[in-house]
Amino acid sequence: MPSPDARLGAPVEAAQLATLLAAVAHLGAADRACPGALGLYVVANRITGLASGIYRYRPRTNALAPVEAAQSARRLASCAAEPAALLAADAVLGFAAGAARGGPPRHALPRAATDGLGPVKSAYRAVRSAGALGLTGTVVAGFVDAIGDLLALPAGNPSCVLVALTRTQARLHR
Repeated sequence: MPSPDARLGAPVEAAQLATLLAAVAHLGAADRACPGALGLYVVANRITGLASGIYRYRPRTNALAPVEAAQSARRLASCAAEPAALLAADAVLGFAAGAARGGPPRHALPRAATDGLGPVKSAYRAVRSAGALGLTGTVVAGFVDAIGDLLALPAGNPSCVLVALTRTQARLHR
């Protein structure tokens, strides 16, 4: 019987993830004049060259800062109404509105207008950008409040949207 990793296919490459994160940050740059901050988190499950755990993305340096070093896929999935995509993901991107108290931190992504849709808009930007890199992105919503604890978000965080990422499987043509 093949190992679970063999059945899943090749993991996402760290370079693919770095390119995707930089692209998402760049695509959100048009919203820089808007107040507030959008935090971007990465739950790494199967990324070549990156230890499993939760990271916060710092767009100015295109770097990841550890939040929690642990196998977090099951914990994250337990927060979702539809956990299957999160359990199968190589990585999960989390977009959280108002991720900082007292204004945006230097490492926060710009947030789309104060309409509360910043995380949703950024999640769909990530899905579009992922496709160009040979990755499949699936937007996952519907969470219990424990998601804020897992991602170390400030209390009262208004919204969080996740994107489950997997490497796009090659299709067989007959």
